[in-house]
Amino acid sequence: MKFLLDGMVKGLARWLRFLGWDAEVFPRWEEADVQNWYRREPDRVFVSRSRSHVDAWPGETKVWLASDQPMEQLQQLHGLFYLVQPGLLLTRCSRCNQLLVSVEPQQLEGRIPERVRQSFRTFYVCPVCQRVYWQGGHVVRLIQKMQRMGLPVALNDSKHSH
Repeated sequence: MKFLLDGMVKGLARWLRFLGWDAEVFPRWEEADVQNWYRREPDRVFVSRSRSHVDAWPGETKVWLASDQPMEQLQQLHGLFYLVQPGLLLTRCSRCNQLLVSVEPQQLEGRIPERVRQSFRTFYVCPVCQRVYWQGGHVVRLIQKMQRMGLPVALNDSKHSH
């Protein structure tokens, strides 16, 4: 499953990416060629806070989000699509939406603090923006926040992380 979110809910894209889903953000509605976007990828689930945008979207699979809070939006989508899937958690770049690639710690020399490179064995890099990911304490906090959001995630659900 792939998502296409309009700019009103771009903060939700980051959370979907944390969960491992392909989540593209639609440019400004007024400037976008909606028909062309749909023709290019008709299988994407269109998501918006705007009823008029959802009504105007030519595809069948579309969701109007009732809340303007990302936590509640994520809960609504989870209720529709069951977003927590084994092996998907933390497999995408939260910025670029690209699948992460495994790298050896020695490949990261000079790119991350030496103590981090020596403390962790598993690292991943975004092939587009080159952001480096590893399973540090911030991942535990992220998982805990998702759990508070009502999502049934656990640290061992992730292949890799930030």
